[in-house]
Amino acid sequence: MAEYHDEKHPRKISEIAPGEVEIWGSSDGGTTFYPVKVSIAGEIHILTAGTAKTILTAAIDISSSGDNEIVAADANNKIKVVSLTFTMSAENDITLVHGTTDFSGAMPFAGTNEPKGMTMNFWPFPLETALNEAFIINLGTAAQVSGLTQYFKEA
Repeated sequence: MAEYHDEKHPRKISEIAPGEVEIWGSSDGGTTFYPVKVSIAGEIHILTAGTAKTILTAAIDISSSGDNEIVAADANNKIKVVSLTFTMSAENDITLVHGTTDFSGAMPFAGTNEPKGMTMNFWPFPLETALNEAFIINLGTAAQVSGLTQYFKEA
């Protein structure tokens, strides 16, 4: 049976004992995650001082050049993008944006010798907006981009 501990989270690397791995685990099939520590002996400890994260999904179905809002701004919370998957129908440059600030430079896709899409996992260091900032994908030209992003909201 799992042993429960009250521990601060996130912990500094120096506070994790040799043989321990700190991960996030789900008890409901993958939408709510809790910080979990697994020891080399196989013991599982839920870090109860950590806060559960409810993972939300937003579809990416855009085709207009310029800024395309993927996750709407929230006046009370930051948006924390943990994964992003998309494909392109034609050559295009995309820029990941929060509010009016670029997360990335323009990234070319679907041209000669370029990938037609991308899958990125940003966990455990998600792309983070400020309060009241949307998560945006900017398209250099009008062309269909389809996929999804997963994120959570946090004050």
